[in-house]
Amino acid sequence: MISLKEINLINFLSHSNTKMQFRSDQKLLIDGSSGSGKSSLVDGFVWALYGRGRSDNKSLIKRGTTGARVVVLLEDDSTVYRIERCINNKGKHELNISKLENKKYVPIKITGLKDAQEYLERKILHSSYALFINSIVYPQDNIESFIQQPANKKKDILLEIINASAYDEYLKSAKEKLQENKTKKDVFVSKIDERQLLISGKKNAVKNLTEYEEVDKKIKIDIENNKKNRQAITAKQEEFNKKKNLTESKKNELNTIQERESENIDRTQLLNQKIIDLKKSDINKLKESVNKLNLHRAELVKLEQSKNEYLIWNTKYTALFKLSPVNPGYNDRIKEINRQLIDLMKERIELCPELNKVCPILENKRQFRMKELESDLRDTNVKFSDFQKELELHNKKIEDLGEAPIIDNRKIEELQVEINKLLPYEKQLIEVTKETDIIKDIEAELISLKTKQIELIAKKDIIIKEIDGYKELEKEEQDIRMKINSLDNDNAELTMEHSNNLELLTLARQADKDIKESELKLNEFKKELLEISDNVESLEAIKGAFSPNGIKAIMIDYIIPQFEDKINDILGRLSGFKIRLDTQKSGLSKDVTLEGLFINIINEQGEELNFESYSGGERIKISMAINEALAGFSNINMRIFDEAIVSLDNESTQKFLEAMNETQQRVNQIICISHIQEVKDIFDEKIIIKNINGQSIVT
Repeated sequence: MISLKEINLINFLSHSNTKMQFRSDQKLLIDGSSGSGKSSLVDGFVWALYGRGRSDNKSLIKRGTTGARVVVLLEDDSTVYRIERCINNKGKHELNISKLENKKYVPIKITGLKDAQEYLERKILHSSYALFINSIVYPQDNIESFIQQPANKKKDILLEIINASAYDEYLKSAKEKLQENKTKKDVFVSKIDERQLLISGKKNAVKNLTEYEEVDKKIKIDIENNKKNRQAITAKQEEFNKKKNLTESKKNELNTIQERESENIDRTQLLNQKIIDLKKSDINKLKESVNKLNLHRAELVKLEQSKNEYLIWNTKYTALFKLSPVNPGYNDRIKEINRQLIDLMKERIELCPELNKVCPILENKRQFRMKELESDLRDTNVKFSDFQKELELHNKKIEDLGEAPIIDNRKIEELQVEINKLLPYEKQLIEVTKETDIIKDIEAELISLKTKQIELIAKKDIIIKEIDGYKELEKEEQDIRMKINSLDNDNAELTMEHSNNLELLTLARQADKDIKESELKLNEFKKELLEISDNVESLEAIKGAFSPNGIKAIMIDYIIPQFEDKINDILGRLSGFKIRLDTQKSGLSKDVTLEGLFINIINEQGEELNFESYSGGERIKISMAINEALAGFSNINMRIFDEAIVSLDNESTQKFLEAMNETQQRVNQIICISHIQEVKDIFDEKIIIKNINGQSIVT
């Protein structure tokens, strides 16, 4: 059962920041002077839950602030909900709902203000605004609101109790499903017609399927036989190619033999000519030329040695030249110092007028300068003397090196030319010296060449005979090619024939497959059509069940007696009156029947009078009995009375107190606002709200 746990009003009406906590078993009186902000607590509570107040939302914002916010904590058994509603001065309205989980509030994910309000009313409160303020909350000046509602409005509140709106949704859903299934039924009827038409059209294509399959088998056999025949011919062709390759190899071998034969002939001719040349050689002339060659070589060695000596001398001379002492101008320096000394010695210093003799200061300066020059002269002479000694030593080294060796490059070049001319004679002389041995070697080589030539000729004859034996292969090759071409042509024709037949066979098989699939689909469609037809009948029945004359009417007929019993049970404890509830009433015309919820009040004498005919106290009891009976259908175990009675006589006030005491026995949590002392006296727990400088404060 739902009870109020906490309420926090921030910048709401006269409250800047008011927080109040409640117990689930609390009977609390809220007291305070008029205008202190007591009713604002009730207004804030109702506004937080339903977004409705006694004025428009912007008027709820505390003057001087930019927005109002109310936070309400509701406890439903062990579950705590946090409802927060906000409004700013620009009219932006927000509602946030969260639930306490693991000691923190987790937002319930709902999109949009409308959906959040619907979730709050249906899933948490299970009560609309109309039901709430006619059963749970007794707003100021609203004690008789339900009974004063039109009959149809009272019936709507009862319909809400039985969740009739859900039946409307079920009816809407049933209508939508019914229309959806009718559409599906039409679709499946169309699909069945389409499949039947497809099956009829495909039957002609399937007619020759067996014939196409037989032709396909025969052509495949012919293609396979053709393939085997070609493989056999190809094997012969491969054997022929081996023989042909062997013949080509023999031809290459023959070419090699012929080349070697030609080489042997050329070599024989060369050797014979060499023997002739050797026998014609003049050995004395050759020896003279060789002696002359040796003289030239000896002379060239001497000249080359002189050239090496010059290179060594030149290297040493270059090194000494680089080390030659440099004269920095000692002679000029000595002349300059002597000139300066002579000038100083000739310099005449004037007499000092005061001393009538040479000025000592100037004389000292001249003496100091002369000493400097003399010292500089001595140093320069020493350095010049050292330089002369170093120069004499260097000149001695150059003198010791001697004159540069003379090189005759032209003579060297001439000797090299002569030597190159005479070198062949030296080689010839060596060969002539060994003439006898050379001739013997040449003759031995000639015999070997002759033997090899005979062997080559014999081998050549054998290969020629072998090659001649392969000439018949050309005719065999031509025959094989003709057979392969014939088989390839046959295969091309068979492949074309197979392709054409396969196209017809594929179409026939596809048609057969389409027919079988269509027949399966047709059975499925018929089965689904049967199910959809059953669904249409069922949905028609559901549609009737959720229509106004269906379950809703049954539920109304079921709840009216319960509602009536609850009212009379509560009212019987307060008075001797009874209530009778009707859903129909005759109109002014006999043919007119009015629909709604009609409340008939019967007094202790059995008289049926209008509600307005009873006294204020009696009306309070009747209204509270009806409201409490309504509250009995809810899941909220609390009541809030906000100035429920005002300006009643003592009897009416007493009747209200009796009704209040009866309510306290049944309801755990009661919050009451009242100015009447008798009402205040029945509450043990009280709080006071004061308004200080326009701001409400709880004390």
